[in-house]
Amino acid sequence: MLKVAEKTAYTMAQKGALPAFKVGDQCRYKRDDVDAWIERQKAALRDPGEEK
Repeated sequence: MLKVAEKTAYTMAQKGALPAFKVGDQCRYKRDDVDAWIERQKAALRDPGEEK
């Protein structure tokens, strides 16, 4: 979905940069949460001076 390496997504999730949750030793991502995160990232690029 994000077109990044699995390790990159895991690292981002650990840092709290990507919405995820753990199930056992695996990171899981809800599509709705990731879609909303993508939209927020796009909005931040469009309006870099605005407070989030």
